[in-house]
Amino acid sequence: MTIDAEAGSLCVRQVFSDWATERPANLVIECIDAVYPPPAALSEADVAARAERLVRWLDKAGAYWDKMCKLSLNAPSNSLAFTPLSESAWGGFQNQAYGMGSFRCAPDEAVILEFTPPSCHYWSFGLGNWYWETVNWFSRQSSLNHAQARLDDDGVFRAVIAHRDPGVPNWLDTGGHTHGTVNGRLLLTDSVPNPTMKLVPFDDARRFLPTETPTVIAAERTEQLRLRRRSAHLRNSH
Repeated sequence: MTIDAEAGSLCVRQVFSDWATERPANLVIECIDAVYPPPAALSEADVAARAERLVRWLDKAGAYWDKMCKLSLNAPSNSLAFTPLSESAWGGFQNQAYGMGSFRCAPDEAVILEFTPPSCHYWSFGLGNWYWETVNWFSRQSSLNHAQARLDDDGVFRAVIAHRDPGVPNWLDTGGHTHGTVNGRLLLTDSVPNPTMKLVPFDDARRFLPTETPTVIAAERTEQLRLRRRSAHLRNSH
């Protein structure tokens, strides 16, 4: 991997489709010219330089993510747009499109998210709070990827963003947040679709879904979330 003289960090991302079976890679960064053992202690100048770099990083990263959160939250409510593929390289991946938007719904409302998946290696949607922190993805179905989601017979992904379980497979749990962020990802995609989001009364959500949409009862949801939590812990224990 070729780097220029100004490079100072490396970002590594892994995507997981089947949480129950896929495991993280074991990655190590090693300086091949290093001499061991290393010096017994860092000098005061070395410690000061590292602390200064940390402060600069915190300041820069904090300002950047504050800007990104406001960009999503200030967008029209219940809307999401993907970046053009020509702009994807800044995030670390070629041919990755980032979807950024916001949701806003009251406890008696729901948002219907519709998305036609393109030909791609991976896609996902997840909900976050005001600070772009992911809603508890261990114990709540606050995110779904292409391996977890159910597509309708017409090939469309339809999800219900709601505070309560609407009894459908593609529920995206707000975790109690009435206003938050929606994040989408397309990896190695050949095109960028335009998702739609529609605010509806919670009790009428099924009217906006195909008639063949299955019903998920409470016991089934509990078992799904139990397996989700187990898979998440197993993934993070490696």
